Amino acid sequence: MSYNNNNSNNNSNNNGKKPVPTIKKMMDDDIEEVTRRVGGRGAPAPSMVAPNFGAMQMPFQLPGGTSSMQMPTGFAPQINTAPMKAPAMQMQAPAQPQVFVWKLQTVPALPEMYELEKTAAFVPHSTPAMVAERVSDVLRERSIEASYDDDKAKVTCNTTDGVNFRIRLHRGRNKYSHGIIVEVQRRLGTSISFHQHVKAILDAAEGKDTTPPTQSMNVLPMVYDEEEEDDYVPPPTSKSSSLVMISKILSFSAQEDQVLGMQTLSSLVDPAKMGPQTARAVGHELMRDTSEVGAKVLQYILSRPQADDEVAMNLRITSLGVLSHALKSTGKVPEFVRSELRTTLLRDLREAEKQPRAALMAAKCMEHFVKGDHDTMELNEAFEMSLKVGQSRHKELMRASERCILKIR
Repeated sequence: MSYNNNNSNNNSNNNGKKPVPTIKKMMDDDIEEVTRRVGGRGAPAPSMVAPNFGAMQMPFQLPGGTSSMQMPTGFAPQINTAPMKAPAMQMQAPAQPQVFVWKLQTVPALPEMYELEKTAAFVPHSTPAMVAERVSDVLRERSIEASYDDDKAKVTCNTTDGVNFRIRLHRGRNKYSHGIIVEVQRRLGTSISFHQHVKAILDAAEGKDTTPPTQSMNVLPMVYDEEEEDDYVPPPTSKSSSLVMISKILSFSAQEDQVLGMQTLSSLVDPAKMGPQTARAVGHELMRDTSEVGAKVLQYILSRPQADDEVAMNLRITSLGVLSHALKSTGKVPEFVRSELRTTLLRDLREAEKQPRAALMAAKCMEHFVKGDHDTMELNEAFEMSLKVGQSRHKELMRASERCILKIR
């Protein structure tokens, strides 16, 4: 505060009241500065005396020895020279995976004169939404690729071993009008596991408990020779003759015959079906750069058939299965095809939403590419994409992607 000298006497004679202070303007304004007074009535301001802060020693290290510096201590501040710790980061819980649920509100009535398949079941006192959710859950649990059509209340399905079938939902009529009919129609391919899939789907639709699929449910019992040893390798004639037979089958023009040839080859290089010795021997022969059958497998893998060409798509996915078995049995990736295969397999992983089966086989193959790869960050990004799809609708793809990510980390 500052007081105006001209007004101080007048204010003091005004009924004995104390002078009214006038607020001083900013010094930036174009006015004459007024001397500050402390104590009122023109008393001169006392001189400001600097307090004696004293000094304290604060050692610090300099190159060549220890030195010290003077620090003010008037108010005795406490100075902590210890390194500051970064605040602890609160780790956020990972987001729960978004599991796909088939949300269906209405289904068409069963047509007149429609003959149901024997693989059908009636679910009484149920709603379309309830049955549809059960169906999508069991398809994910059994790693069955599914394409949903809400308008027709239909699901187009493909198993990992190449069986194509459809699931249809109908609204019952007459005495069955109080429930939903679930029908399974096989369209292409066959396997031992298909009938187990059908039973699980119908049981799930009815609300019954289902048995989880086992890894060996599509594997025939193996017969071992008591004299067979771990380091036994079949003679060259046996593995060569097997590939010669496969080569003849693949030379047929019909794609169905070629699929059969690739399925046979897939069994030959699968340690779970043929044993590790036979699978390893055939796998090494298949991986040679001079192998005619190996070149055919590579040709099928590098091809990109249309999604609606089911036979060609099955042929390519079966070829990917052959590659995954061969890589597993031999334990190495041929260098002469590594770069080309890597590009194609990464594309399959990134397109997992469109083709989960192809992504699954690609993940099984890429598991052997991780070691020694030049860009594991790129691999990890692709695995994360396929993992997200697997968590949503394909359990086996989820597990295969997780294995690949663990190999990187």
